[in-house]
Amino acid sequence: MPVEDFSQAIQCNPAFIEAYVNRGEIRRRLGETSEAISDFGRAIQINPRFPPAYYARGNTWRGLKEFDQAISDYNHVLALDPHRADAYNNRGNAYLGKGELEAARADYARAISINPFYGLAYFNRGLVLLLLGMAEDSQKDFDQAVKLNF
Repeated sequence: MPVEDFSQAIQCNPAFIEAYVNRGEIRRRLGETSEAISDFGRAIQINPRFPPAYYARGNTWRGLKEFDQAISDYNHVLALDPHRADAYNNRGNAYLGKGELEAARADYARAISINPFYGLAYFNRGLVLLLLGMAEDSQKDFDQAVKLNF
């Protein structure tokens, strides 16, 4: 089983941060969110400059609807790697979850400026624009998402 495989790798090398992140991802997908957050936190303790650990933990917090904690982790990702379109998109999702539509819109726009082929970001921005009552602009983003095979 993969969890045990990564646990064994960690036992052999307790500083193997990728093993903590991978084990955490598996645990998150198995619904073991507390254990996943613990794994991501351990990876961050080992190397606080490792964006994938913050990103994975942010995704876990977002799934738990702990939006402020998710935003904090995505902020760490972006401080370390400001060109992560996926982190802007996911932080936008956290802002959307909090009802902060303009902040979400800005993050989706930033994700698109970094990666103009990011169909999911167009789709997400389209949803926010629709919620803001900007149906025409929303339709343009939805059309672009379709063109990008999203």
